[in-house]
Amino acid sequence: MRYNELVDEQRRVTECSCGTMLVLGGAGTGKTTTALWTARKELERLDAADPSRFAEHRVLFLTFSRTATARIGERSAGILVPGIAERVDIATFHGLSHRILNQFGRYASLGIGEIKIRTPAEVKLMGASPGVLSYDSLLPIALRLLQSPLIGRLFANRWSLVICDEFQDTGTAQWNLLTLLGKNARLGLLADANQMIYTFLNGVSSERLVLAKWSRSIVRQGFRPLGVGRGLLYRFGVVPGVVPGVGVGR
Repeated sequence: MRYNELVDEQRRVTECSCGTMLVLGGAGTGKTTTALWTARKELERLDAADPSRFAEHRVLFLTFSRTATARIGERSAGILVPGIAERVDIATFHGLSHRILNQFGRYASLGIGEIKIRTPAEVKLMGASPGVLSYDSLLPIALRLLQSPLIGRLFANRWSLVICDEFQDTGTAQWNLLTLLGKNARLGLLADANQMIYTFLNGVSSERLVLAKWSRSIVRQGFRPLGVGRGLLYRFGVVPGVVPGVGVGR
């Protein structure tokens, strides 16, 4: 989708410079497209303000599964153009945690080199093994590393905008990661309150969404499906309990 095809409310999200945005909407309402354009506009603004730091300007797009990262990559075609696409990192929470451990694992007594990991199925079949981590251990260890002032500062300054897909499924660990990465970055939180599927994880509940929704630092923008009409597959509108419009962030 081209930028001039976005509706006014979408453009308001992409142009917002507030500290945190909460974007609510169901499947097919345009959250991912809006987020991708937000990433592009963020980098274009930074490049225009300071071209000398072009290579340092980066955006992070976090999600839960490899399937989701592939979907986001497919939808980025035509939006994340050359020169922009290379500076938008699309990763899962586990993937980013693995990256942190590969770079700084020696400070968590993990040695030097590629961190070996086992899938939940492999752990169930073969059990734990010295020097081999499970997927479930990646994020907790990464969080401990990010508590280090030096390592934490490096990652807090790495991205100017951190976008979280499926925010309604973030547990305590994922939220703590977003908080650490968002110390010096803006946060874009995409959520569908009717698609909360990870309630078995610690901290995943509607309470987090409610607290985020009424945070004074968050822009609240609701989306709702429209169906095909006027060349659009969606429009933006007010969701019950969501205050529309752009407010002042941090």
